[in-house]
Amino acid sequence: MIQHLHVALLFVCNFSNLMLSISLKSQSFSSETFRVVIWNKTQNSAWTNTVVSDVACVAVCGSTKQCVAVNIVPRKESLECKILSNLGGDFIEHPGAKLLVAEKDIKTCATVTCENNATCQDIRPEVKDLLKAFSCVCPCGYCGVYCEKLNYWSQRGVAIAEHNIPFPSYVQFDGSTDACIEICLNTPGCKSADFSTKDSTCLLNDVNRDMEELSSFKGFIYLEPSCICD
Repeated sequence: MIQHLHVALLFVCNFSNLMLSISLKSQSFSSETFRVVIWNKTQNSAWTNTVVSDVACVAVCGSTKQCVAVNIVPRKESLECKILSNLGGDFIEHPGAKLLVAEKDIKTCATVTCENNATCQDIRPEVKDLLKAFSCVCPCGYCGVYCEKLNYWSQRGVAIAEHNIPFPSYVQFDGSTDACIEICLNTPGCKSADFSTKDSTCLLNDVNRDMEELSSFKGFIYLEPSCICD
């Protein structure tokens, strides 16, 4: 099965950890690259083979339809090649073991887009999400995997008085707290907003509760972008 296999082993430094990429070309399956995403952990598998090299294990995966990853575990005189059909389940510690997944399935900063002016950083995948090799660093006011969700603190019955800044004339307001805080996030100098529940208006402020004490205002909701994601 692997006599026509042409192999290139590439060792690269990434995420401050040594990572192994195995590039395979074979008559039995298309060109593919596998990357080690975690070390020293193993998982139970439905299919287990005994092989003599990492390349042989990846070759078995390449010819197995259900294979999404391989878990290679060193034994005394050989390697245990575990063929994984999914990345769920618990992993246990095992010195020298490594898990490889197809390079094309790993999400990195080169293949994803962080939203709302977030910064993307390549990271080492975690066990809870082995295909996620990126992290979107969200600006204040946004959260989520891609920084796609609004994130703000609110309190009813209070507001900031006499610190309003002009509401952008080009913006159409739909009368919701989400829309109000989003307008604040996109308006230079805006640090908070007061939303009127009576007439659904949005007042933008150039200060926040750290700079100015909140005052009691019936019918208002105070809104402030949060920098802390849960």
